[in-house]
Amino acid sequence: MVTGSYRLPLRRRKLSEFSEFLKDKCKKNENSIRKIATKAEITHTYLLQLMNSKKDPPEPKTQEKIANALELIGQDRIEFYDLAAQQRGDIPADIYMKILNNKKIYKEIRER
Repeated sequence: MVTGSYRLPLRRRKLSEFSEFLKDKCKKNENSIRKIATKAEITHTYLLQLMNSKKDPPEPKTQEKIANALELIGQDRIEFYDLAAQQRGDIPADIYMKILNNKKIYKEIRER
């Protein structure tokens, strides 16, 4: 009989490409994690969970808020959305928003 508590060693979870990218951009940003999270209207705990692959990438509207908070532009913004979409098995958030906000495109896709 074993007495006391025994903890299994923690397994290091391999960071997803999305989490690696997010972590890198947060480190390069001049703001603190808390400030970035506040700008993105999420908790700093949630942002840290995303950065450490503890949570899957968020839904498109939250991705948009995070990208804005990090001031991602050009290729960095596209890569952010592509990596999130790839992990979610979804379409990139920027494309999602364009479809959602353009009734003509939305209708064309719906009719096909």
